[in-house]
Amino acid sequence: AESAQTAEAQGDKIAGGTCSFSPDTKVLMDHGKTKAIGKIKPGDKVQAADPKTGKHQGTRMVTATWVNHDHDLVDITIRTPDGGTATLRTTANHPFYDKSTHKWTPAAKLLPGHDLQTPNGRGLVRVKKITLTIGTAFRYNLTVEQLHTYYVLAGKVAVLVHNTCGEVPYNSGGLATKAFQHRLNTVGATLRNVAVAKVEGREGLAYGISKGDEFHAEDDILSQLNPGEKITELYTERQPCPRCAGRLADHLGGDASISWSVPWGDPETELGGLINTQSNARLKDMILRAMGI
Repeated sequence: AESAQTAEAQGDKIAGGTCSFSPDTKVLMDHGKTKAIGKIKPGDKVQAADPKTGKHQGTRMVTATWVNHDHDLVDITIRTPDGGTATLRTTANHPFYDKSTHKWTPAAKLLPGHDLQTPNGRGLVRVKKITLTIGTAFRYNLTVEQLHTYYVLAGKVAVLVHNTCGEVPYNSGGLATKAFQHRLNTVGATLRNVAVAKVEGREGLAYGISKGDEFHAEDDILSQLNPGEKITELYTERQPCPRCAGRLADHLGGDASISWSVPWGDPETELGGLINTQSNARLKDMILRAMGI
């Protein structure tokens, strides 16, 4: 990734995660103006919202800009209030505020028929379809002070997005490196998923390894928890699948964080299957490069 404040890095060493938009995507700025995300600089002010409620909170300063070389490309076709359509070119993991559920939802998991949040909360801005785009492209993201949210324009209508997601570079320190070290000592270069968690009240870490379609790395970690124990931080090489995400929810501490290095979709859907095939290839390449092979 390339930051306006840091040196350039290549490949999958992506600072700030891979939540991002095509460089021509318009962002809602101070005084109601718009600017292509690829031209925004630190110090510019963007319109932002409360990440907990989705309510507009005025302007906040951009503290950093990012350029990501992304693989998980997604096009979101949106029905606009005038009856037309507009397309946002983003990445699978970029969080949008789903007005229908009042939750932050990764782009690839938005459902057709659901509405997105606008600055004034009015106007029908509805998801029409999600399309996975095969290939790679440069995508841009911002870091926004305090609220970590901003608005991108679908046609002439602004919709709310978050500036962070859970994707982190592979073997990039912290739990991500602990997981890679555990992989070296156990499953080597196989594609079995490896996860590692910090558990409240424990000094050591809990490690998990997938053992097939019915027993994922997250299942392995959950099986090691004692009654009442909560996970405070979790890293898993692949993003938790919908089933694991549901199971994890009951075992997370209030401020728990979850991170991963490749996205993972619902294997029961065509889009999810395509994302997962692409992510497996990416993860294999990441593992081999980290091992120096």
